[in-house]
Amino acid sequence: LAHVAHIFKRHGAGDEGLYKYGRAFIEGVIFRRAFAILAVFLHQRVEIGALGSGQGIDFIGLFLDVGKSGIGSGGNGGGIDSSDSGTSKPLSTAAKIAIVNGLLILFAVIVLLINRSIRLKKQRKQICDKDNRKAIKYCYMYYLKYLSVINISDESNITDEQQALNLAKTCKKLKLKGIVSDIKKMSALAIEAEHSTNEISDQDISYARTTLNKLKNDIVRPKLSLFGKISTKWIYGLY
Repeated sequence: LAHVAHIFKRHGAGDEGLYKYGRAFIEGVIFRRAFAILAVFLHQRVEIGALGSGQGIDFIGLFLDVGKSGIGSGGNGGGIDSSDSGTSKPLSTAAKIAIVNGLLILFAVIVLLINRSIRLKKQRKQICDKDNRKAIKYCYMYYLKYLSVINISDESNITDEQQALNLAKTCKKLKLKGIVSDIKKMSALAIEAEHSTNEISDQDISYARTTLNKLKNDIVRPKLSLFGKISTKWIYGLY
């Protein structure tokens, strides 16, 4: 836990945070412990013949206990302190497996929490961009993303106008007529922001944000299954 906390504190949050966290965890914990295990082997001069004498090597125990062995701790250059090896009661293999699995689950939960936080923060930053032109395009991008969550999408290689018409037709078939006009207007605003030099007013961006929140909370959320709610919240970070 101390290793993980140190990694998060050192790298901080950012758009590439998950990659950094994962890489730092592998380099800072897994590799270091692997090298420490190797050092234990070299120090104790484990002979190949021991493997055939019925003496197995407890890799799980080494992984868990090597942090206590005093390898280079505190920068004192100390060797491996095995003086208490005969007095401490070793954990059973089942207990060690449970501890390792628990730590892995904890790490996965931490990653999911950070992933959700980063994605939500990124979304808020994008749709609240000071440049109204960029903010409109981001609003429409997320609008399409939330529609795709309930299987309303069009991946055809067509113009933006035609795509909006196809999405509107799909919504009519699914009896979602209340958002047909919103799709058309959101598409028109995004196209204007992309291809026109006309000014995007604060009223337009306010409408785009309100319409996005309406789709997100009033249309999409009630239609999600339990699995859909879990995945959109903890994997895709949309809620």
